[in-house]
Amino acid sequence: MLTGTIVVVKRSEQITELNIDGIIGLSEESPGENRTESMDMFQKQIEAIRQISTPEIIVNIRSAGGNVNDALLIHDLLCESKKQITTRCYGYVASAATLIAQAASKGRREMSANSLYLIHQSISSSAGNAGALEQTVDLLNQTDRRIAELYAARSGKSIDHFIQLMALNHGNGKWLSAREAKTAGLIDRIIPAHNMDNQTRQLVQQLNLPAPPEDSCETSKTLLKAAFSLLQDTMTRLSEKQTDPTPSTNTPPSPAVVPQQELPLDPPNASPSALLNQTPPQKIQDPPLRALALATSTESKEDPGQDDFPASSNARSYQQDAAQFSL
Repeated sequence: MLTGTIVVVKRSEQITELNIDGIIGLSEESPGENRTESMDMFQKQIEAIRQISTPEIIVNIRSAGGNVNDALLIHDLLCESKKQITTRCYGYVASAATLIAQAASKGRREMSANSLYLIHQSISSSAGNAGALEQTVDLLNQTDRRIAELYAARSGKSIDHFIQLMALNHGNGKWLSAREAKTAGLIDRIIPAHNMDNQTRQLVQQLNLPAPPEDSCETSKTLLKAAFSLLQDTMTRLSEKQTDPTPSTNTPPSPAVVPQQELPLDPPNASPSALLNQTPPQKIQDPPLRALALATSTESKEDPGQDDFPASSNARSYQQDAAQFSL
């Protein structure tokens, strides 16, 4: 019985989404009426794919595989449509489901960062004599090579490269992370596990900043978003300040005046004329700071006594004249 689902959803006049979940195609164990019913359902799903009219199809795949014949049929339908095809792998994508993923247009094979990807050798159940079993083995080998050719055609790598990947673990293959699948050439782009919301995306565009890396974790994007928000708030405040016509009433504080000290002139007893020709002293910032005044030449005289009243300039001149005439 068909356990998988293929749902066609038209998103717009330009884009249709094709959602593929569960087992692909018909189970070999479906007998009688169940198989007939499943065949009818599968044919209707295939016809719905043929009827897609939009120029772009996005194929969302979350499947562990299924029937190789049916997967190749879906692959060929998508390739023959001549539309722009984007395949996106989510969850566990394995076996026949990876064949449909190769139907994408150039550069449009995508895979979620949290998804796992598995390619392996084809599997079949058989019964009969040695000749019949030899025919089954030959068919399996041809199928494996055909599948490897399909992988190689989209990756630029050799057929043997994929035959070796399929043969790992006795033909059971190996689950590949998104990075490993990209390195192997099975996908073109890793989809971030948590896409940026529209607000963050618009902010990145407004600030003309590069988009975060595809495989960045949610924590990094949260920090990046917070940094963008802070930068946007700062730019908004600066813009409002520049357009505000009201003059500011706050007078900015005057810069602190640092007192300066002049180095003493050398020699300290130099004449005034020599001092004028001397190079101006350098300024230093080392406290204590004080200006050194130049010394003035005066005649030595005894200090007046405690009871003496100092004579005025006229009195001193009279005393000098009197002493001269008395000689």
